[in-house]
Amino acid sequence: MKTFTLVVLAGLSVALSNPALAQSSQPPATAQQPAAQPQQAQPALMPTDPRLQQIVQLVQAGLSESLIAESIQKEKVPYNLTPQDLLYLKENRVPESIIAALLAVAAPTSPGPGRQVAQPEGVATTTQPEETVVDGLILRTGRLRRNRPGSLVFLQDKIEWRDARDASLNVEIFPAGIKKIELSCRTAAGQPFCYEVEIDITRGDSYKFEDVNKDSGGNRNLLALRDAFKEKYPRVPIVEKLKR
Repeated sequence: MKTFTLVVLAGLSVALSNPALAQSSQPPATAQQPAAQPQQAQPALMPTDPRLQQIVQLVQAGLSESLIAESIQKEKVPYNLTPQDLLYLKENRVPESIIAALLAVAAPTSPGPGRQVAQPEGVATTTQPEETVVDGLILRTGRLRRNRPGSLVFLQDKIEWRDARDASLNVEIFPAGIKKIELSCRTAAGQPFCYEVEIDITRGDSYKFEDVNKDSGGNRNLLALRDAFKEKYPRVPIVEKLKR
């Protein structure tokens, strides 16, 4: 027994004195996994109109929708919202009533003689010495119910509808036969938004006009038409009907 014990102790002594044998007895080290690369954050969506950042700040500050809409209505420079602007507003949870107020901002009206009315890009309303042209309109007749783009031209003794597609559909309107001008409006963001102008003729068909930008919330051309009637024919009654 003593001889066996001495043999075991001698074997352990040899193993401890040999580093190679000591390492072989240890379990292999686990290879370290490379650290995961952090994902890059997506850049924040920015509006094309810097003023929209202030609108978002007002919303996030907790101001009421009506108060923000009232502030927007006082703006003199219109908001030409792009799809990127709409996505920016939606991403920042801006209520649709405030977005509608942004779309409804109109440029100053009542241009006066010889001045040009501010219009969206590609649409012009100009005043010449002998004529005033209101462009960007859609004609809807009560008989055909067909939308026809074109312009109304105020001449010295008459008004001409100039069809943008077919000159054979041009129409002449004589001021003496106009009974009244009627505007159809609705409430948008707490403010009246006029979307249709009807020329009521005493004898004959009436004519209804819309703004080419109606579907996107624009009505500046329609308001320019109203102001043209106020300037050229101040005696013709202008009635605004508000539909709730």
